Amino acid sequence: MKFKLAAILYICMFVYYNAYAEDTVIYQNDVTGRPVKATGTIENYSRSVLLLRTSSGQIKSIRTDNIVEIQAEYPAPYMEAKLRMSNRDFDQALTLLDKALVQAPDGWMKHEILARQVECFNSLNRPDDAAVRYVQLIQLDPNTAFYDCVPMVWTSVEASSRTQQLAQNWIRQQKYPYVALLGASLLLTSDKKTEAQTALTALTKSDDADVAALAQMQLNRLSLTPMPETTLKNLEKAADALPKSLQYGPRFVLGQLWNRSSAERNVKTDKAALNYLQCAANSKAPVELQARAFYSAGSVLLNEGRRDEAFRIFRRLIEIFPDSQWSQQAKRTAEGNL
Repeated sequence: MKFKLAAILYICMFVYYNAYAEDTVIYQNDVTGRPVKATGTIENYSRSVLLLRTSSGQIKSIRTDNIVEIQAEYPAPYMEAKLRMSNRDFDQALTLLDKALVQAPDGWMKHEILARQVECFNSLNRPDDAAVRYVQLIQLDPNTAFYDCVPMVWTSVEASSRTQQLAQNWIRQQKYPYVALLGASLLLTSDKKTEAQTALTALTKSDDADVAALAQMQLNRLSLTPMPETTLKNLEKAADALPKSLQYGPRFVLGQLWNRSSAERNVKTDKAALNYLQCAANSKAPVELQARAFYSAGSVLLNEGRRDEAFRIFRRLIEIFPDSQWSQQAKRTAEGNL
């Protein structure tokens, strides 16, 4: 009798544990557009598809582009780290993510934790650490669904000599195009600029349209010559076609390009401010780039005498990023009008 009770208890615990440990994937139905829920065990999560093993043993294929949310048994430190990140406490989040990385099983969940570490390093203005961690992620799985956390730099950044040496190797890894993009972005404003430009020019011919668009936009970071309106509109279309998570850098560059374009005055001002604000509103952008984009949008409008619009943007910048250097700059620029 005791044996039967123990066996029944074991079976109940086994069933409860496996039900509790199931992953839930909420995704958009291709036909109806409505959210659908599927449960099981995530076997693989790549850039193109998520494979879910259902309780019946069947493999369900879900397009990554359609995924709305994943609910899984993440390590407790990871959930706390996400909360810390939402409060911009990136130092504490990194400590928690280190703990979560030890606890997480190998596979897609560990890749997600690494991606969040990349984002933390990026928002802490630690491009060297962000780059190394990203390359680690891609080496684990070149086709990971979290490839889009690539910490390309979109403003002048001084990478350490060690990182520059690594970046020279990364730009030659054409089989890992996002690693090559990353390396080139780190070298583009260094004394290795020519090597970076050569690598980026090759990447503009990539079969991957996203890689080609990002490489072209990186090259445009160096452009000081005013571009015609038609060229900029084509670049905007290419930015529109990128996944939202990869758009923030191109939007910042487009803001700069429109601001010095040959377009009619009001058009260039509106376009520059809009692209800057699209960068500022992108949650995947590093916080200092978001803040800088807010400041740039306000400055463009202020230079055209549109003070009310500019000051609204400056106030929003100060409200969201009170400790940023760009908030302090906005206060100085507004000369006490905020």
